[in-house]
Formats: sequence, structure tokens, C-alpha cells
Amino acid sequence: MEVIRRMRFTILVIAIGAAVAFWLFRKYRVAPSLDVEHLSLTTLDGVRFDATELRGKTLFVNYWATWCGQCLNEMPSIEEAYNQTDHDKVVFLMITDDSPEKVKKFLDRNPYPMKFVCLNQRLQEIGINTIPTSYIYDDEGYELFTHVGELDWSDAGIVQLLSRQ
Repeated sequence: MEVIRRMRFTILVIAIGAAVAFWLFRKYRVAPSLDVEHLSLTTLDGVRFDATELRGKTLFVNYWATWCGQCLNEMPSIEEAYNQTDHDKVVFLMITDDSPEKVKKFLDRNPYPMKFVCLNQRLQEIGINTIPTSYIYDDEGYELFTHVGELDWSDAGIVQLLSRQ
């Protein structure tokens, strides 16, 4: 009888653990729908960044941080995708909640050509719970692709998606 009770208890603990793990995975590995035009962004010089100026262009948006290993690992592939696209038609926007000073120091050591801006609130406040989180929007602002985690952005299929106009 005692063995059966222990087995039931063990099964119950495993079931609860699995449910909590699934909930955490869903909460932190899902990219929320975001409208970049409604975010409060500033340039590294502290000037308000108006994302409405990006209308009519394909938009690659990457939420990242200077301390995030996966974010830093995927930067060279983002740069490669940037180098393979028409900059008149595709904008690469790198958004962080790090301070402009931190980002400037990062760019001094790593002079990436993408557009870097700062979010004027915490990433978690807009629903970004895991970084890197990336989006591709078409020239009309429709979300074409989202990805949570590190990815090789220089993949031919992704570059083709970015260049589809």
C-alpha cells in the first residue's frame, strides 16, 4: 500500500513539473506580435527614433542585449544578411533596452553596419521574455517571420525572404 502511495505521489509531482515546464516554455519562447511604430525608441545620440519613416520597406527587427551570448553569436550572420540585401528596400533595426553608452562601447569594438536603437522601457514590458527575438515585416508592415533564439540569418532562404519585394 505504501509503495502505491509513493508511486502516485511521484507521478503527481512529475505531472505538475511537466505542466510548469510547458507553461514556462510557452511563456518565454513565444514571440509576441509587436508594432514597431508604437514603440518608444531613441537613437544612440538620444534623439527620438520615428519608426514610421520605415514604411514601405521590408524590416528586419532584432531584440538583443550587449550581455547576451546568443545575440552576439548571431550578429555576424545578421551582418552577412544585411550585406546581401538592398538597403533602399530593407532596413535592419537592432533594438535593445541597454543604455546608449553600453551600445556605443559595443559598437566601438564591433562596428556593425545595422541601425541600432534603444527601447525606452524594459524588453519584458513589451512582451520580449527571451533574446534574441527577431521579426521580419514586409513593406506593408505585415509580420512575415518570427524567431526566438539564435539563428543563422545569412541562410539563402531568409535572405530571399528579406529581398522578396
